[in-house]
Amino acid sequence: MNPKGKAFSQTEKSAREVAVDYGFDMSLIELNLKLTPEERCLQHNRAMNLAMKIRKTSQSQIDGLPEATQATQFPQS
Repeated sequence: MNPKGKAFSQTEKSAREVAVDYGFDMSLIELNLKLTPEERCLQHNRAMNLAMKIRKTSQSQIDGLPEATQATQFPQS
Protein backbone atom coordinates (compact mmCIF):
# COMPACT_ATOMS: atom_id res chain seq x y z
CA MET A 1 0.00 0.00 0.00
CA ASN A 2 1.18 3.49 -0.75
CA PRO A 3 0.85 6.34 1.79
CA LYS A 4 -2.62 7.18 0.46
CA GLY A 5 -3.87 3.68 1.29
CA LYS A 6 -4.04 2.52 -2.31
CA ALA A 7 -2.29 -0.57 -3.61
CA PHE A 8 1.00 0.03 -5.39
CA SER A 9 0.87 -0.32 -9.14
CA GLN A 10 3.56 -2.45 -10.74
CA THR A 11 5.52 0.69 -11.64
CA GLU A 12 5.32 2.38 -8.21
CA LYS A 13 8.11 1.79 -5.74
CA SER A 14 7.80 1.50 -1.98
CA ALA A 15 9.61 4.01 0.23
CA ARG A 16 12.09 1.24 1.08
CA GLU A 17 12.85 0.59 -2.59
CA VAL A 18 13.32 4.30 -3.26
CA ALA A 19 15.68 4.57 -0.26
CA VAL A 20 17.73 1.57 -1.42
CA ASP A 21 17.90 2.98 -4.94
CA TYR A 22 19.12 6.27 -3.47
CA GLY A 23 21.93 4.39 -1.70
CA PHE A 24 20.63 3.89 1.84
CA ASP A 25 21.75 0.74 3.66
CA MET A 26 18.53 -0.51 5.22
CA SER A 27 20.15 -3.37 7.16
CA LEU A 28 20.59 -1.39 10.41
CA ILE A 29 17.03 -0.08 10.27
CA GLU A 30 15.69 -3.57 9.66
CA LEU A 31 17.85 -4.98 12.48
CA ASN A 32 16.69 -2.31 14.94
CA LEU A 33 13.03 -2.80 14.02
CA LYS A 34 13.37 -6.40 15.19
CA LEU A 35 14.24 -5.15 18.69
CA THR A 36 11.68 -4.29 21.33
CA PRO A 37 11.43 -0.64 22.41
CA GLU A 38 13.20 -1.59 25.67
CA GLU A 39 16.04 -3.25 23.76
CA ARG A 40 16.40 -0.17 21.55
CA CYS A 41 16.57 2.08 24.65
CA LEU A 42 19.27 -0.13 26.18
CA GLN A 43 21.22 -0.06 22.93
CA HIS A 44 20.90 3.73 22.79
CA ASN A 45 22.12 4.06 26.40
CA ARG A 46 25.17 1.88 25.67
CA ALA A 47 26.01 3.99 22.62
CA MET A 48 25.61 7.24 24.60
CA ASN A 49 27.83 5.93 27.41
CA LEU A 50 30.50 5.00 24.88
CA ALA A 51 30.27 8.43 23.20
CA MET A 52 30.61 10.16 26.58
CA LYS A 53 33.68 8.05 27.46
CA ILE A 54 35.29 8.89 24.12
CA ARG A 55 34.53 12.57 24.58
CA LYS A 56 35.93 12.58 28.13
CA THR A 57 39.09 10.78 27.01
CA SER A 58 39.55 13.13 24.06
CA GLN A 59 39.05 16.21 26.24
CA SER A 60 41.56 14.96 28.83
CA GLN A 61 44.12 14.41 26.07
CA ILE A 62 43.46 17.93 24.72
CA ASP A 63 43.78 19.37 28.24
CA GLY A 64 47.22 17.76 28.51
CA LEU A 65 48.54 19.58 25.42
CA PRO A 66 50.30 22.95 25.54
CA GLU A 67 47.73 25.75 25.19
CA ALA A 68 48.95 26.84 21.73
CA THR A 69 48.11 23.40 20.29
CA GLN A 70 44.61 23.18 21.80
CA ALA A 71 42.75 24.06 18.60
CA THR A 72 39.72 21.91 19.39
CA GLN A 73 37.87 22.18 22.66
CA PHE A 74 34.54 20.48 23.31
CA PRO A 75 31.70 22.62 24.63
CA GLN A 76 30.89 21.99 28.26
CA SER A 77 27.63 20.10 28.71
